[in-house]
Amino acid sequence: MKAQIEVRNLSLAYRGNLALKDIGVDIPEKQVTAIIGPSGCGKSSLLRCLNRMIDLIPGTKVRGKVTLDGEDIYGSRVDVMDLRKRVGMICQKPVPLPMSIYENVAFGPRLYGVHGKALKHAVERSLRSAGLWEEVKDRLKEPAIRLSIGQQQRLCLARGLAVEPEVLLFDEPTSSLDPVSARHVEQQVAELKRDYTVVIVTHDLHQAKRVADHVMFLYLGELIENGTTTQVFESPQDYWTRMYVAGAGI
Repeated sequence: MKAQIEVRNLSLAYRGNLALKDIGVDIPEKQVTAIIGPSGCGKSSLLRCLNRMIDLIPGTKVRGKVTLDGEDIYGSRVDVMDLRKRVGMICQKPVPLPMSIYENVAFGPRLYGVHGKALKHAVERSLRSAGLWEEVKDRLKEPAIRLSIGQQQRLCLARGLAVEPEVLLFDEPTSSLDPVSARHVEQQVAELKRDYTVVIVTHDLHQAKRVADHVMFLYLGELIENGTTTQVFESPQDYWTRMYVAGAGI
């Protein structure tokens, strides 16, 4: 199976304190990879290293190598804005822009020169992919803030899809949602892997089992175990993995 992202000897320090220690892993193309582990183990930090959002946090230092389709994303010639277009992120809490539903989704493509019918097509395509089109198609001019929290999260997904990324990163995208809205997002994640490589951070082990093809288990900043979802949950090789997936609390 082809790896779209390769991480080698990746370490991350916040103001001199190690948060990630010598991570090495391959993230397969057009699959869902879940990152699990207890709070503070480095899950979100690792996710932000994959599109260099980590650069925006003062006092961070990254060592090692992360490649996207064979290109080192920390290389001196990398266009970071283009990288973040290729590797989109959907955060824990939805943050709709203070504008209409339509303009939220159109914002990114318009920045990249998409206009007219092509822009309208991009908005509809993205809303459909996010599973939101049927709910909002007759209210596109309404302020996005009027949407429910679950709808806002799917709107943020549509906004990310509108710029046609290759990889989608989800940082606990359902933690603030009710069960019905959370299941909507899970369904979209499962469908998106047909066209995108997906990496999702989650505290919900049942969610990881439902949506992921591969699982990475982090503990104290180290990658303890990595494998298929079946292998990690049913036949874990490491003691700490066995404890964690059994719900023992570590």
